[in-house]
Amino acid sequence: ILRSHVLSSIASNFVFDLESMQRFFSKTFFAHQYKDSQSLYFQVSDIISQLQDMGFVVSDSKKIEATALGKRVSELYLDPQSAFNMVSWLKKGLDDSFAFLFLLTQCFEFYPLVSPGKESMSDFMESMEEEKRLPVDIEQALSEDLDFPKRYATALALEQWILEKQEQSLLKEFNLQPGLLRGKIDRGDWLLYSAIELSKQLGLKESVPLMEKLRKRLKYGVKDELLKLVELRGIGRVRGRKLFNAGIQSVSDVKKADFPTLSKWLGHAVALQLKQQLGQEVKESEKKSVASPVGQSALGDF
Repeated sequence: ILRSHVLSSIASNFVFDLESMQRFFSKTFFAHQYKDSQSLYFQVSDIISQLQDMGFVVSDSKKIEATALGKRVSELYLDPQSAFNMVSWLKKGLDDSFAFLFLLTQCFEFYPLVSPGKESMSDFMESMEEEKRLPVDIEQALSEDLDFPKRYATALALEQWILEKQEQSLLKEFNLQPGLLRGKIDRGDWLLYSAIELSKQLGLKESVPLMEKLRKRLKYGVKDELLKLVELRGIGRVRGRKLFNAGIQSVSDVKKADFPTLSKWLGHAVALQLKQQLGQEVKESEKKSVASPVGQSALGDF
């Protein structure tokens, strides 16, 4: 937490040298409560050295200031250590969706990580040992990072989500509690946005389109082919897949499809909503000719 506050105070030009930094932290409740300002100053000085090594600040005997990269990290509200881990991974030249999902697990903001269920442990270990999509030596990574299996499992769970695996199956396979997957998806969206912004700052723009598409896939839990459909209001991963499998694979196809056909796959209420959303009129005769399937909900599916 102190890392973030130190970088923020420097990036906002609130402090500009060691003296102003000491004055600021001497007035904090922490300093008042523990009355050990000397120890606090040592910690702050150590953090400034860390931030300098990370490339987020530059300092000399007279002044301290944030680099352009450091300012962007502060604006994104990232833990500087997470941002440094993210930058290190981005510089590896990632070109695979799974590698970007694994990148998320390098951030403290993405904790707690998940683990595979006991029933799938043998398949999980085999998959991890044979993994070729990550720019690391798996055997070495396992020996250096005790959390590597959990990182891999977390990335694998997210990958299964964007490959349209049912949520209940994911919860069981990765021993996830209800709501935790949704939390990971929301947090992943923020971290992917941060990775995009840092990539731009680093001049690594070639990876931006893939990450932008991955953000959308993570949000909706779909393969590439459904992205155009799920951006329509009321169409989620389940309804989108129904339409795609029925040959309605784009917004243009939805516009061309007649009301009875859409009603067959989506139900009367959702089909009507969809046509109205696209600015198309539905004749009264068409409305009356189609009966809504029993139990069909007008709400968007997930």
